[in-house]
Amino acid sequence: MALAEAKKKIKILVVIPDLNVESGVAAHVMNYYTKIHNEFDIDFAVYTKTDNKYTREICNNGDGLIFFEKNMLKSHKSIKDFFRKHAVEYDIIHCHTFNYGFLYLYFAKKYGIKNRIMHIHSIKYSDSSMKAFINTFMVKLCTLVANVYVACSGRVGRKAYHNKPFYVINNGIDLAKFSDRKRDEVRSSLGITQNDFLFGNVGRLTKGKNQIFAINVFAELRKVKRFKKSKMIIVGKGPLYKDLLMQVENIGLKNEIIFVQSADNIPDYYAAMDCFIFPSKYEGLGMAAIEAQASGLPCFCNHSLPEEIFATELIYGLDLKSGEREWSDAIVKSSLDRKDVAQQLMDAGFEIKQEKDKLIGFYESFCMEGKKCV
Repeated sequence: MALAEAKKKIKILVVIPDLNVESGVAAHVMNYYTKIHNEFDIDFAVYTKTDNKYTREICNNGDGLIFFEKNMLKSHKSIKDFFRKHAVEYDIIHCHTFNYGFLYLYFAKKYGIKNRIMHIHSIKYSDSSMKAFINTFMVKLCTLVANVYVACSGRVGRKAYHNKPFYVINNGIDLAKFSDRKRDEVRSSLGITQNDFLFGNVGRLTKGKNQIFAINVFAELRKVKRFKKSKMIIVGKGPLYKDLLMQVENIGLKNEIIFVQSADNIPDYYAAMDCFIFPSKYEGLGMAAIEAQASGLPCFCNHSLPEEIFATELIYGLDLKSGEREWSDAIVKSSLDRKDVAQQLMDAGFEIKQEKDKLIGFYESFCMEGKKCV
């Protein structure tokens, strides 16, 4: 008797703005992709071309990368033509962008993709008031053509979807990657001695991430005898890089604050740090704070960030309005010992090895025989 034909894999089109290693959304998508790509056929629709470890991994796995122009007028026809020809191939579209997402979701619906997932990762849609207004409108349009709604936290979902039912997919990480095995190596490469106390921040250099506040907190800490010879590292790049450099020079800390603009090995930089300062004004979730906790770092964060990030005993919430000196005082008074809180993060749903099984079940549930879409 002939062997039964192998079961056809569910095919998914993931829509994402870019696959830059500094992007939190890209990190979330790739953390899951690495764990589930053997279970599904997954293609990526991207509107920013890049060549890095993410794109190489996708290509090495034999999965597809489709690039569209980052211009709605120019890309309209190419997106329409793509779905007209290929929509029949896909069981699910999972869209991680809202400003251009409407086009993808609209044509996915028009040409017959039954399961259309909209996934929101941000509580604020832009630092610009005008762009935020436009993007709020685009989110509403996306909700009209999507039929499955997902968010990275409850707060984000409630804002985006109002009374619509939605799912929360946790931003899972591989906790095993966040050990201190390369601590000495990275510190040595940065010129940090074993006796230097190293403060840190990770994130895109923007107003929302508020690195200027972190720098000023560090300046206050340097006035304290205990931290007089401490250093700080800021990992990330963005439009405020030159402004931050100027601020550092103006306050006389040019030699004490190190900027790392591009790094594939982010966990190693967490390992090099002794304390994490994260005064972000807003976050969809705040994965940098989760990763810092996974590395065992005491973390000092804006207390109004989503409650999900306050997952362990290592994280402290502080009010931005209280000012840099109050933050400095809180850090000085706190225990700054590293701790292993992996179990607490697992219990909170941030271990990718656990969470990937939930995502697999989530996808499969929409493609069961006789299953109707939400």
